Amino acid sequence: MRSSVFGAWVAIGWAGLLILTGCGGGSGSSNPTINPPTTTRTLVEDLEYRYDFQGSVGGLPGYQGTFGIRTFAASLNEEPTIMEDTLLNVSGDSGGLFLSERRFLRQNANRDILQVGDVNAEGSVSFTPELTLLPGVYQATTQFSQQATRPDVGNVTRSFRVIGTERVTVPLGTFDCWKVEYSQADATKSITATAWIDPRIAYPVKQVIQSAENNGSTYAGTVELRTTNALP
Repeated sequence: MRSSVFGAWVAIGWAGLLILTGCGGGSGSSNPTINPPTTTRTLVEDLEYRYDFQGSVGGLPGYQGTFGIRTFAASLNEEPTIMEDTLLNVSGDSGGLFLSERRFLRQNANRDILQVGDVNAEGSVSFTPELTLLPGVYQATTQFSQQATRPDVGNVTRSFRVIGTERVTVPLGTFDCWKVEYSQADATKSITATAWIDPRIAYPVKQVIQSAENNGSTYAGTVELRTTNALP
C-alpha cells in the first residue's frame, strides 16, 4: 500500500504546535441567494463515495478514471476510530495509475473531523496533535491553520478557509456548497486545492487539486461526485 498525494482528501497527510484554529478573518464572499447547510454530518462506518476523475499525472494530460472513499470501524492505540480507505484508478495514453491510502479519523464533540493517524508501509502511525481536516460547523469566516508531527515525515502543516458559497453541478446532481481553499505540506509532498463542500455528506462534492512530491512526481485534476450513500 502506497501513501500518496491522495492523502489530500479532507484534504488531505495529517510535540505539534497549534498555530491558529477557529473562525474569523475570512476574506471570501458569500452569495446571499445560496444557503448551504452549516453542520457536518456524523462520520460513521460504511459510508461510500465514488467520484469521476479527469486530469494529468506526471505532467501528462488526458487521464480519466475513478476515485473512491469508504469508511469502516477501526481502532488506533486501542481507541475507537473510523478508518478511511481511498482508491484512485485512472488511465491515459501513457498507461494506468492505481493508488490507495488508509488513515484513521474521529469526530469530536464540535463535530470537527480529525485525522488521528495514517497507515504507511511499516504499519500505523499517529499524529501529534490530531489534525483538523474539516470543521464541524461552517460559517463565512471559518478558517484555521495547524501544525502536527508524524513520526515518519516530521512536521505536517495544514491550512483551511472558506472563501464563499457557490452552487455546483456534478454527476450526482446540483448542490449548494461552501467553497473552500486548503493546503497541506510535509517533508515528502505539498498539496493545494479548491473544494466545494455540502456538510450533509461531510466530504466535498467537487475538488480541484494540485500536488507535487519531492521525488518530482506531480498530480493535477478535478474530481466530481457521482454516487454516495451519505445523503440524508
